[in-house]
Amino acid sequence: MTRTQIISITLCAVICLFVLTGCVYGRRLIYDTTSSKAADILKEAVSLIEAKDAEKLQQMFAVNAQIEQPNLEKQIQSLFAYYDRTSDSVEVGGSEIRRDYDGKGGKTMYGWLSGEIMSETRYLIAARVVMEDNRTPDNIGIWSIYIIRAEDEPDYPEFSYWGEVRTDKVGVYVGIKSLYNHRAESSVDTASTSDMLN
Repeated sequence: MTRTQIISITLCAVICLFVLTGCVYGRRLIYDTTSSKAADILKEAVSLIEAKDAEKLQQMFAVNAQIEQPNLEKQIQSLFAYYDRTSDSVEVGGSEIRRDYDGKGGKTMYGWLSGEIMSETRYLIAARVVMEDNRTPDNIGIWSIYIIRAEDEPDYPEFSYWGEVRTDKVGVYVGIKSLYNHRAESSVDTASTSDMLN
């Protein structure tokens, strides 16, 4: 086998590995299945909202989020009163997922989700979630949910709906206009320190 052939085979193997495992450009992960997992969380929350299952919806919130927001049960009832529809479908238009490592074995995965609830009246929904935290497992779960009628969101449909998910607010909020004007995208970022749970 010639040197050129060996180099060609090696390059092919590297390219295949690059494609199959995903690639990182800077801090941006181009290929990752995490966004699909995040979408499932949002869809499950909507199904519980429609079923008016307050107990199971509250259980989706992180233990620490439930402690931090003592009015969560009342907020969920307000959500049921605000959104009293049955959806045809839930479309997750965007998610931004981050992974943080503290250099001492600590690992956190969290993110912000944005979606649309297709029904007779269209609603927009956003959420902040922690999907992994091996240092503080009680942080795992939903931290905030925002929902608004699409007709009440001035930046829709040009921009995705994010409510106030990037703030430290915990709980369920209805009718809150988006603070953020950026288009939907699905991405996973890797960062060295968390800015979400401060």
